[in-house]
Amino acid sequence: MPTYCYRNLETGVLAEVFMTVSQMLDREREDGTIQMDGAVLKRDYEAELGGARSAGTWPVLSDSAGCHPSQIPEMKDHARRVAGVNLDFNREGQAIFESPGQRKKYLRSIGVRDNNGGYGDP
Repeated sequence: MPTYCYRNLETGVLAEVFMTVSQMLDREREDGTIQMDGAVLKRDYEAELGGARSAGTWPVLSDSAGCHPSQIPEMKDHARRVAGVNLDFNREGQAIFESPGQRKKYLRSIGVRDNNGGYGDP
């Protein structure tokens, strides 16, 4: 049975949740959060992967499209208004792209071209 990692949005504490893929799909909201014991937890992909990253693995963290941690609320709002995407950032301010299409749409909206964007980007 897969292990999913979720971080408590209030306390920052990491929780490992064991459930089937079907259970996860039923339980997880569109924004990657679940309700557990009265708390809201958001999926932490980086913790799930143990920090390991490989080519073609999503989500992708971006320093270049990131911001200072104090600017995260402003940048999330900007991404929604200007690019029409729900972009999230980690505590260090790195942008978290969930798909090639999301990355392409956001980068285009801020006037950035990714020369290494990859083949087959939508």
